[in-house]
Amino acid sequence: MTASTLERPTVQETNEPQLLISLPVHLLHCVAQFVSTDPSKSAINKISLYRDDSSDVVTLAATNGHHLLRIILPEDSTSIKELEPGQRLLIDPAAFMKRPLVKEKAVRIFSNGKAEIYGHTSSEYKIVLWKTNDDGYKFPDYDQLFPDEYHNKPEKPFAFNPRYLLDFLKLANYYSINGVVKWQMNSPNTPMVQTFVVSSEWVNKFCGKQTVTIEHLLMPITIRP
Repeated sequence: MTASTLERPTVQETNEPQLLISLPVHLLHCVAQFVSTDPSKSAINKISLYRDDSSDVVTLAATNGHHLLRIILPEDSTSIKELEPGQRLLIDPAAFMKRPLVKEKAVRIFSNGKAEIYGHTSSEYKIVLWKTNDDGYKFPDYDQLFPDEYHNKPEKPFAFNPRYLLDFLKLANYYSINGVVKWQMNSPNTPMVQTFVVSSEWVNKFCGKQTVTIEHLLMPITIRP
């Protein structure tokens, strides 16, 4: 009897780019407003999109070094495909600086550096570029800046740059569920945080009944005698 030879099955290679993740496009627009425009600050002139290393929670963040916007998207509030746990995408904000149209609800991000912005259906979409060059810079650890708790008793006057606060309030005015901004702080010299809940109109395609909160961390200005 002649032994038969088992052949290894062949895998057909494809040049199709991998779909990494789909998420509400208006949230990318929000964080794009807080990216540094200083060319010397290469580490913070991008949007950070990070998938938690042990769950499907995705965090969007951007900062110019004076204030920071963070959006934590709970599990099942995005559509994760090939984005690995612990993987971070550094996204060029240029394609998301202009507010998307009302009918544009979501964005699909692909591994080849392209993204598709689409509406209620996938039949109509526009292609933009999101990928930045790998310049070796590490995005800052923004989570450590947020206080663990707040006593909301500053006891002394505090000051801040009104332009930075206005950037956030413009977003709250347009995207919040009820126009309410919550303000929390500790001492006049530590970060203060403002938040609002996003209206379901902008996230409902993914989030269902889950709520998404946008957090704005603002560094106060020292008041000199």
